[in-house]
Amino acid sequence: MTGQALKYLVDSSFTPSSGARPGIPKVAIVFTDGRSQDYINDAAKKAKEL
Repeated sequence: MTGQALKYLVDSSFTPSSGARPGIPKVAIVFTDGRSQDYINDAAKKAKEL
């Protein structure tokens, strides 16, 4: 569910209503077991674009 976690970060945590500010880097630490059970490419790309 790594893809879902990344999507949640981008869509919910890294928003102005959640405290994200323009010009301030968005940082997240995601712990995994190394084997994603879902598709992560789109979510990872979107997270990197922040």
